[in-house]
Amino acid sequence: MSLLGKSLAAMVVAASGILVVVGAGTANAAGDLYGAIATGMDHAGSAVDYPNQAAADKAALAACSRTGGRACVVLTRMHNECGSLVEEGVQNAVGPFVVSPTLRSFYTGTGPTRAAAERKAKSVPEQRLDEPWALRVVRPAFVVDTVCTANAG
Repeated sequence: MSLLGKSLAAMVVAASGILVVVGAGTANAAGDLYGAIATGMDHAGSAVDYPNQAAADKAALAACSRTGGRACVVLTRMHNECGSLVEEGVQNAVGPFVVSPTLRSFYTGTGPTRAAAERKAKSVPEQRLDEPWALRVVRPAFVVDTVCTANAG
């Protein structure tokens, strides 16, 4: 093999070694990842894969505002996991008389997988103490969105 051939072979082997090391480092570089879900005035926004909770909260609040939400607040925070947002339609009522239009109620849950987060979020309205004389469910709870950090389950 010529000197040029040996040099090229050495460069390919060295480059391959660097790619393997860089590739392995990238897979583990994620470390801890954070996310958040925010809602405000019938709107919601989410953010995932942020390096700290403050950045994730800020991004979720901004996403909520971009969708038209006002007075957005963070409902749930995620750390290396999934978060799910569930919506339910309710009306305020006094006995048989409805005293409000249908309102959107939001609930959230977190878990190591999408399914676990959705299950937890759906269980929140089920655990609520129903008072049919004051609150009437007109649209059962359904999943609006589920988001996961890149390193979740």
